[in-house]
Parts: sequence; structure tokens; C-alpha cells
Amino acid sequence: MILLQASQGGPGSNMVFIMIIFLVFMIFFTYLPNRKMKKEQAKFIEEMKKGDEVVTNGGITGKVTKVDEKTVTLEISPKNYITVLVSSVSKQLTEDFRK
Repeated sequence: MILLQASQGGPGSNMVFIMIIFLVFMIFFTYLPNRKMKKEQAKFIEEMKKGDEVVTNGGITGKVTKVDEKTVTLEISPKNYITVLVSSVSKQLTEDFRK
């Protein structure tokens, strides 16, 4: 019924047009930034190397001692190591974070 009114140029045609525009903006403002963040995260994980100080998604900070295909070994304190999934490493520890 609404589609018939929209095709005839009735009062619902403006609403359908507004909904379509709204959907386009929603996709544009949610999908594209997420895609960019995923690319940056993939690049960070690919470039991660021994000696980098990183933060995990759970908030654990440590120094990378070993990087495998799917896991990373972190030294969280002297002689204390944990192994986490590569996907759980969130970001590199920066000077701003240490302050």
C-alpha cells in the first residue's frame, strides 16, 4: 500500500526518499570508518616485532618476545611470560599512555 502511494507521488513518497537517504548515510558513517580501522589494525599486527611494547584487549601491557602466526609471547614483568592470540593485541604502547 505504501509503495503504491510512493509510486503515485502521494504523501508517503517523501518519507520513502528520506528513509533511503538515511540508510545511505548510516552505511557511509558506520561501515567505512570500521573498514579503515580494520586495515590499520591488520597493518599493525603484520608489522609487530620482538621488542615492541603493546597493550592487549584485556588491558595487559608487555613487551613482545616472540611472534608466531597466531600467537604472541609477552613479557609482562621480568621473567614472567604469557602467550596470547595475535588478535587480542590491541595497540602499541605509546609515551602518552605511560604518563
